[in-house]
This record gives sequence, structure tokens and C-alpha cells, in this order.
Amino acid sequence: FVEQLKVPQPFPSWLKAILEAAANPTADAIVDYTWSMSKWWMLRNQEQAEAGRRGSVLPAGAREASCGNFWLLPTMTSSC
Repeated sequence: FVEQLKVPQPFPSWLKAILEAAANPTADAIVDYTWSMSKWWMLRNQEQAEAGRRGSVLPAGAREASCGNFWLLPTMTSSC
């Protein structure tokens, strides 16, 4: 097939491996969840930055929810 297309090189094998790994439902769920959490976190930070520029006041508890220690376990104390 590569000969018919006359491409200079075949498709890289490491890219094929990524495509095959993506077919794994467990890996797909982990990537999907991680992307959703990252997107939520980035949007929340952006909204807070815009609110800060407008001079709005954060609601009670918002500082703790947006703390940089997002991944701390609930039993750990926050240093915000």
C-alpha cells in the first residue's frame, strides 16, 4: 500500500502503537477523565482570573476550592 501512495517513508510504528493503545477501554476512560478534570480546572481558573479583573468578590469557600493544593487528600490541611 505504501508503494502505491509513493510516500517517502512508511507510517511510524510508534504512532501505530499509540493508536492501538487507544483502543483499550481502561486507558480511554483514564485519558477521558484526566482531560475532563484538566479542562474543568483550567476553565475555573480562567473564570476566577476574569472575575478578579472585574473586582468581584469570591463567594465563601471559593478560595479553598480553588487552592493550588487541589490534589490534597481531604484529611490533609490546605496551606492557602
